[in-house]
Amino acid sequence: MMLVAVVTMMINTAAFAKNPVKVISKSNDVVYFKVTSSMVGASMVVFDETGKMIYSAVLTAKKTIVDFYAEPSGSYTIRLKKNGEEE
Repeated sequence: MMLVAVVTMMINTAAFAKNPVKVISKSNDVVYFKVTSSMVGASMVVFDETGKMIYSAVLTAKKTIVDFYAEPSGSYTIRLKKNGEEE
């Protein structure tokens, strides 16, 4: 089964450096992205298309993989939050 993940990143340039999040790959059921050093320590929350939170973690490194293998096909939103600001 192929999973299509739509990654929505809300950008607030006042709070973060230019392009603080870069999606490296969105293939099959995995989203791979990297963040700037200033974003390490941000909280990451993944929501399904109904707005239900399905996963949360703290970014401990600049590169992160989110695996949607166990999730049904659909649209998902990944939100990163640090110091009251959201990406």
